[in-house]
Amino acid sequence: MYVAKGGRTGVEAYNSSQESHSPARLALAGELRRALEQRELVVYYQPQAAVATGLVTGVEALVRWHHPRQGLVGPDVFVPLAENTGLIGPLTMAVLDNALAQVRNWDRMGVHLDLAVNLSTRSLLDRGLPGVVSKMLARHGLAPQRLELEITESMIASDPERAFEVLAQLRSVGVRIALDDFGTGYSSLANLRDLEVERLKIDRSFTQAMCESHPDAVIVASTVDLAHQLGLEVVAEGVETQEAWERLRQMGCDLAQGYFLARPMAPEHATAWLTGRRKLETGAASALVEVG
Repeated sequence: MYVAKGGRTGVEAYNSSQESHSPARLALAGELRRALEQRELVVYYQPQAAVATGLVTGVEALVRWHHPRQGLVGPDVFVPLAENTGLIGPLTMAVLDNALAQVRNWDRMGVHLDLAVNLSTRSLLDRGLPGVVSKMLARHGLAPQRLELEITESMIASDPERAFEVLAQLRSVGVRIALDDFGTGYSSLANLRDLEVERLKIDRSFTQAMCESHPDAVIVASTVDLAHQLGLEVVAEGVETQEAWERLRQMGCDLAQGYFLARPMAPEHATAWLTGRRKLETGAASALVEVG
């Protein structure tokens, strides 16, 4: 019932993997609290680069759980647990704090990057979030403009009034807002007009199909054009091939991330990647990817 309500599908077939109160999921939820206390959650980083030049301008923070028995657990497994057990607030703050500290460390090494962090629905509806974010930025000595918080339109649907209130406060702090997974779910031109975001992130389902599917290519190109007409930047997710990168360059897409550039990396591997020099094939000639 809750899956059907949440997805507005009307009806859903029972799937035990979606059962939030199964013994296995309840046990994992208990272990998640311990994982937060014992720092088993690790922030991985995926670079974002300007499509036209190959210049790496930022990273997206992506949390992973190094479970002592199950190995590396993805966020699709434990983030919903955190949402349902009241742990999403501490989880979000831990990710943000670790990621800001890492960006500051890279600053000291001469590697200056912006940071993108995903918000959860509960975090977006937390009126105390803007104040916490402001204090955290000040503690790490980072300008608010270097932090981008990613939201989806589905997050707003549960309580639009409060969501818009928190977003307005976040903008007053100075952080940037990006609309993630654009083109899927609740995508609405009215929301795009009212949200006052700085960036759109095109969902990977479109970028990964656009080289074989004309309709997907049209959607991507139209989204890039629409965003630019509104004064917004566009980030393409899930870019995995040179052909896709080149198509995005021809369309005028601003930024891209995906396996063609780099996979999400643990902090030490990300540092080695960012401080080294990597080559990125972007057409007939190879362009050197440099860090801004």
